[in-house]
Amino acid sequence: MRMTYEIKRMQFDTHNGWYEEERRNGSVWEIDVRYSLPVAETEEDDLRNVFNYESVYDTVQKEMERPCRLIETVGQNIYKRIQGIGQSQGMEDLEVRVRKLNPPFKGKTESVEVVIGK
Repeated sequence: MRMTYEIKRMQFDTHNGWYEEERRNGSVWEIDVRYSLPVAETEEDDLRNVFNYESVYDTVQKEMERPCRLIETVGQNIYKRIQGIGQSQGMEDLEVRVRKLNPPFKGKTESVEVVIGK
């Protein structure tokens, strides 16, 4: 049996971005992560029997603390790190969405998003 996990709308205040204004003033980015894992059928209600998705959050948080200029680079870095920790667990169908809220365009825009996955 496989189980799909989705961690949605993790929000981070970051000073990432291409423009000096973004790096100086900061902005809010959201990250979504989706993946599937094999899950053993068990009656035990024990965290040791499943992949602890808090480690995914911690991985994303550490990556968001690293200075980076491009949203694409941030997404690729998060993808690679999560793939690395999930590989031994049989993780498949990994998808990472990185969303920059209110990008500094001339007009009002809700967000810009990149999706990284296979």
